[in-house]
Amino acid sequence: MQKEYTNPKIPVHHLEKYEYNGFPVHSSYHQAPLDDLTSAGLLLEGLANPTPPVFQDPAKPTPDELRRRAIYENYRALADTSKDGGFGRYYGPLDPVSGLEVRGVLSDAATVIVQVPESFRPGKAKLLLVPASSSRGVYGGIVLGEWGLKRGYAIVLCDKGCGTGFHDLSENLAVRLDGTMAEVENGPEDFIFTVPDSAESVKAFRDRHPHRYATKHAHSTLNVEAKWGAYVRESLEFAHQALRCLWPDDYQRDSCRVIATGLSNGGGAALRAAEADRSGTIHGVVVGEPNIPPVYNPAFTIRQGTSEPLLEHSKPLVEYASLQNLFQLVASLAIQEETLPFSREVSQRRLQALQVRGLWKGVAGETAARLALEKIYQAGILREQNFLSTAHAAYGVYEGMSVALANCLGRYRVTDHLFGFSYAAVDEEMKTPSVLGPQQQTRLYALSNGLVPTAGLQVINDLSVGGPVQSIHSVSPGTSLADANLDGAVKLYIAAHGRNPMTGEEPEEWLKEVHKRVSEGSRQCLAGGDLLGRPAIIVNGRCDSIISPNHASRSYLGCNLVVEGEKSNLSYIELEHAQHLDAFNALPGFRERYVPLLPYVLRALSRMEEVLEGEAGLPPSQVVRTRTRVGGEALADDHIPLVPQKPEQSNRIFLRDGVLEIPD
Repeated sequence: MQKEYTNPKIPVHHLEKYEYNGFPVHSSYHQAPLDDLTSAGLLLEGLANPTPPVFQDPAKPTPDELRRRAIYENYRALADTSKDGGFGRYYGPLDPVSGLEVRGVLSDAATVIVQVPESFRPGKAKLLLVPASSSRGVYGGIVLGEWGLKRGYAIVLCDKGCGTGFHDLSENLAVRLDGTMAEVENGPEDFIFTVPDSAESVKAFRDRHPHRYATKHAHSTLNVEAKWGAYVRESLEFAHQALRCLWPDDYQRDSCRVIATGLSNGGGAALRAAEADRSGTIHGVVVGEPNIPPVYNPAFTIRQGTSEPLLEHSKPLVEYASLQNLFQLVASLAIQEETLPFSREVSQRRLQALQVRGLWKGVAGETAARLALEKIYQAGILREQNFLSTAHAAYGVYEGMSVALANCLGRYRVTDHLFGFSYAAVDEEMKTPSVLGPQQQTRLYALSNGLVPTAGLQVINDLSVGGPVQSIHSVSPGTSLADANLDGAVKLYIAAHGRNPMTGEEPEEWLKEVHKRVSEGSRQCLAGGDLLGRPAIIVNGRCDSIISPNHASRSYLGCNLVVEGEKSNLSYIELEHAQHLDAFNALPGFRERYVPLLPYVLRALSRMEEVLEGEAGLPPSQVVRTRTRVGGEALADDHIPLVPQKPEQSNRIFLRDGVLEIPD
């Protein structure tokens, strides 16, 4: 519903009959401080409050309530909202911004929102493209959007064709474009996602497997990851048309400054949009921890400090996520640290199961654990990732990524039931598939990151001995052990790598076909490394244990330097003691180890603005020496020093003689 408009600076009436892609365009005005663009009226205090905003009717939240909750959840998922962690000082919506939201639908029901602040000047227009991180909904980049809003940029938010697209197969309910849940009746027109499977196959599947869900990222058969750059470029086109509709006489797209930014998957999407932009409509790129595997280029290797050069870099996420899903539980036993967040019991059973399957048979447990850890290191995973890698393995993060990616890249339907994996809520005691509570279900749009496990949904192993159960608690038929679904982990590894991890041999024919489909889908997602000389800054934490630096940011830098040569205008900033999700920094045991990455991305955006205005140059590629907090220290300037324009030579990153040199 269109809200009453009171501010004459933005002629919203021009949008009354505007359509895009066959869908009506909706607009709503948001007045600070009660309902601003940056925080939906929550402001710093509300975002920092661990108690989330309430729904007046928990069973039927309104679109406005879901919007507010989505902004709340996305802020808290991506940023440390504790005062001691820098919230309200180094980042966060300090100044609430009033303005207009224009919502539309792109190809494949991808969602776009253009936030137009009252300070926007159509004659000197500035746009900030912010595709969502992870598989999040359209507000999944809101933590970066606030940087632009207070500077007069229009913010172009995009869910990259993933979004919180959930389909409850048992009840035939799906998430609508406004965030509410509704019964699917007449096709997908009003929904973020509904399954493309036939009604007969869905009925047969849900009769065998009740309470199951499908997600857009995993089960759309679109391979949305291959289209991320295209969705971002289409979101820019939507913004141009909407702004031209608002100001037909004043807005000139050709003179509009455009910066593409994003975190994680959003960062990868921003870079791929820039690569595909041959006309130069995107003027600069600033990304943090991007998922951006480039096409493998043998012209360079990567070496950190005095270590041996890494030859096999530039691997797609599905390859190293499936490797860590298989071996990290065991490798964690070899990491000598008492405070590691993982279950030794589960890890021991996974080790025993691997030995039953013929790997390291007769080898002592301690030795086998070291061999598993060495496999991970040889694959280019850094020692600095160890602490968080144990946590991600223990909580099923690598498994969740591997399941979603195998389905997405292979273009599998939910009814294909790849490797016996499915998604459902679970009974807390038995960990068996159960009904997701009605109130939880109505909040999927707001609470979920789009990638299971999330918002009460878990990864289920339907092939477990004794019947379906949450995968981490399952018993593999191949070992008769509660080994956290080793059988499934092996198949996911084969899907990504094309060979048996135990023997190195080729798998049976049907698994070869799965690998063929997954690898083809993966190839469609690779970046080329050519930014056409446009200025770009990549910020990455050395401790990132979700998107490995050696296979994403470092590899992309090396590829770019080889492809563009002296024309390269890419700056790579690698941070000590920074990891993928700043929100973890608020937790005990994490806050003492890590510094936030977000302030550096925001500073990089400010630097990029200066570069585009001719007021500064890009900083050289370098390692920034941050300092961790000791005891009860609050985050201070000396923990996160500025990126120097003239770094010490010992901190510089170079491509020399075919080796990308990363200082230790």
